[in-house]
Amino acid sequence: MQRVLQPVANSFALPQRVQTATPLFGARKKAVPLSPLIKNHADSPASDAFVRRVNKAVVALPDYFTQAWMDAGGMVYTGRFMTEMHPDWKDTARDKAEGHTWDTVDGVCEGNEVSLAEFTWQPKKSKPSKFDSGYKHSIERSDFVNKPKIKRRGHDLLKNTRPERVMNHEAGHALDYFFNQAGTEEVSDSKAFKTAYQKDYQALSRKERKERWYFIQPNAKGQPTAEGRDEAFAEAFATLYGGGGEKIRTFRKHFKHSIAFVEQAMTLLQQRMQII
Repeated sequence: MQRVLQPVANSFALPQRVQTATPLFGARKKAVPLSPLIKNHADSPASDAFVRRVNKAVVALPDYFTQAWMDAGGMVYTGRFMTEMHPDWKDTARDKAEGHTWDTVDGVCEGNEVSLAEFTWQPKKSKPSKFDSGYKHSIERSDFVNKPKIKRRGHDLLKNTRPERVMNHEAGHALDYFFNQAGTEEVSDSKAFKTAYQKDYQALSRKERKERWYFIQPNAKGQPTAEGRDEAFAEAFATLYGGGGEKIRTFRKHFKHSIAFVEQAMTLLQQRMQII
């Protein structure tokens, strides 16, 4: 999930590289160092276990990617609930027709910054949001928090059981934003990616387009929108590094040209980082 961010006026600058990482949660035998990208939100801290899982996903990404992300001013925030990390989003409709707000969201990217929530509030009687169609996994019994200490009328408390995959998808949004200089055209809006994406879209049947709605988000004329391309780009990235919200095999089948484009973009990024 990506929220639209206004273009940044400042020029793209490379800050001093981070050479060391702090230990994760104090002295721990064979502890994986905490990535400098990650910051647990002070007002809404996630559990140590959740942060460890997010950290595992981040350090599994290519070093040249995470370094480029840090150089671009990137950050990954972890927290309990999305609207505790972003109070101004509270009660803001994400899918007004079905009563879904940002409290139902477990991952979002704004520009270079990713926010990951350990818990979400899911309305009991509402239908699944169309934004989750063809993207989020089916809610299972193991996702529900049994006998929660906090309650919200008309909602179930769910825990984020797939933070690694959410992290991969949101990292794809970050790449889309910072690959070109901040404040310029996102890669998913480039002519080259539009061409690759269109090949995938044209090959989808009517049924497949409905099932993959999240990666199309058609306009009134039924044509793909920039929002749909954004999500396809992010999921293509996630598919390369362990998967995102969609089953890897399914996404590879339907968006092979988009995936090939992102692979090429990562190769160019690696070459760029070797030169710097």
